[in-house]
Amino acid sequence: MKTIFENCTPRDEVLRGDLRDEMFAARLKDVVEGSADPLYSTARAFFENTYPTEGLKTLVNEVLGRLNGHNPTASPFIRLETSFGGGKTHNLIALYHLAQGHSDGLPAGILPPDWIPAAPLPTAGIAGWEMDPANRINHGEVSTRTLWGEIAWHLGRGRGDATAAYELIRQSDEQLVAPGAQVLDRLIGDGPALIMLDEVARYLRAASAVPTAGGQSTLAEQTVAFLMTLIEFAATKPRVVVVLTLADSSDAFGKETDQLKGKLAPAKATKPRESHDLAEARRISARQERVLTPAGETEIARIVTHRLFRRVEPPARPSRPRSTRTASASWRRRGSTSPPAPCRPSTSRRWRGATRSIPSCSTRSPARPRPSRTSSARAVLSVCSPASSAGSGSSIRPTPGTSRRTTSISAWTRSSPI
Repeated sequence: MKTIFENCTPRDEVLRGDLRDEMFAARLKDVVEGSADPLYSTARAFFENTYPTEGLKTLVNEVLGRLNGHNPTASPFIRLETSFGGGKTHNLIALYHLAQGHSDGLPAGILPPDWIPAAPLPTAGIAGWEMDPANRINHGEVSTRTLWGEIAWHLGRGRGDATAAYELIRQSDEQLVAPGAQVLDRLIGDGPALIMLDEVARYLRAASAVPTAGGQSTLAEQTVAFLMTLIEFAATKPRVVVVLTLADSSDAFGKETDQLKGKLAPAKATKPRESHDLAEARRISARQERVLTPAGETEIARIVTHRLFRRVEPPARPSRPRSTRTASASWRRRGSTSPPAPCRPSTSRRWRGATRSIPSCSTRSPARPRPSRTSSARAVLSVCSPASSAGSGSSIRPTPGTSRRTTSISAWTRSSPI
């Protein structure tokens, strides 16, 4: 038997002891800004260390197919849903690399080669934890407060005109009021454009404490209204995709998660803490929405194995013990491919039937006649009788009107000293 080191080859960082827990905590913001660990910021290293789950395959085909026009029927709005640590951010990073035209290390067969863009596509990758509605996010010449302000800046930077793009939405950003579809049309046009929003529920928690300029609403309410407008806008554009991640309701920020689900799910009986907004708005979004799970429960072991080992040989078929091989060779020499009668599973059933006639093994009533010792012995001997084995080569055959066992007992009686 081979050792584990012969069957498996650990990755270099595992052998060096450099595999730290924080390396598994992927951050979309760091990848977009180019400050992430090379494991995530380099497309080749990222894809070589990523196990292609069924959820990831579906996601990249849906998104890239719509962005480049090869799959116009793909959903314009995709929601990734799982618990924290379930691979949502990892999938967004894969989308970012592919949208930038970086496919080095991508396993063959995941995506058609002509679906990879030749030039980077305008992409907005925003994480809810990085948003700061009270103090703004400083981008040098531009400081943003809202989700729509950040989207404008990211998309503009992808086109080389971040400041000009933000100016289109500056008033809505400063007044904390959600822009309409007309502004989005001027900002995005017909696309292509990829908008990825990670952990929005966390942002809603902070935004709920920020009143708008008029004091009639909160930034959280305006953000939800903006998301509805954004989804409906993406549905009207053939090359615009919105990808949103939400954690499970039982995780942190569950209240905000349920509120968003109430907005984005079809009209149903809502949970007590879900918001009760217009059911029509939910139905509109539900027609455009596709919910994906980044990784299934059956894929967890493969994901971990792929991350820790560069090579894992499939388990070899165990060799038969020497005693089994010797016994098989002995049967073949005797002209048989199966074990003799005493070794077959059916023998135990016949043995139990024969021993019922022996007084010490029987549960019969004492009042019934006891069989003779000779007939009991004959019944036991018939279990291992060569004549009872089909294909044993015996010339003994049952006579008409008698059973095989009766013929077998008679044969053994003639040759037995009993």
